Amino acid sequence: MIVHEGAHGIVATLEKIKIKTGGFAIFIAMFAGFVEPDEDDFDKAKKYQS
Repeated sequence: MIVHEGAHGIVATLEKIKIKTGGFAIFIAMFAGFVEPDEDDFDKAKKYQS
């Protein structure tokens, strides 16, 4: 989970999207992580189609 969310942070940084917050937690033996990109930068970033 930490690697996954860390990858979101790395990609956002490479795309010049500011990271507002990030972190991780342990809740009753379950791990959690999050990255919150800046919405304005995210909307301006290149769009990729799969």
